[in-house]
Amino acid sequence: MRRYNNISLWENAHRLRMLYEFRNDVVSYFNAKQDSSNSDELNGIRSKINFSIVEASDLVLAANVNPTMTWRPPAGIGGIPVDINVITGMFNLEQFMIPSQIPVDFLERAHGVYLSNKTSSLLRTINPFWWFGQLIQVVAHIPFVTMRAAGLETAALEASMFGRLIKGLVAIITLVASVLGILRAVGWIDPIKGFFGG
Repeated sequence: MRRYNNISLWENAHRLRMLYEFRNDVVSYFNAKQDSSNSDELNGIRSKINFSIVEASDLVLAANVNPTMTWRPPAGIGGIPVDINVITGMFNLEQFMIPSQIPVDFLERAHGVYLSNKTSSLLRTINPFWWFGQLIQVVAHIPFVTMRAAGLETAALEASMFGRLIKGLVAIITLVASVLGILRAVGWIDPIKGFFGG
């Protein structure tokens, strides 16, 4: 998932809407849980949250907000510290004595990041060079998509130094080919060759 500072205006708007609705569902769930008289309502809200909980966690992470907390057992009992994603693990927070407001806090922080980046996302959206950069990223990603289609696991390769080198080389070749194609189309390739003695 792309970072908050590398998305278009409409993607920013989609993420803001999704986080806002998800946050409201979480608040509704914990409010309904306190008033446990209507278990059907509670189960309905919980199901709705489960459908989008992974995407919400990804959106929070893409906003550079890490929803992970380290829980340490009481010293008298002992045990191993556990890292908990308070978004995806929100239904288990009671057993770790983590208040239900904590996941809401992380969702609101992420919402604030996207909200403060709204103007920048508009500027990116109207910038043709940003779109050109997006196209180059897509082209640089093609070798990995092809390998995945062939049934190979590419996540580790793509994150490795070798994978980054491949993506970088493909991006540079695409950029040079695009610039040369544009120069040829506008008729500047021959004057540039003449200038450099070609």
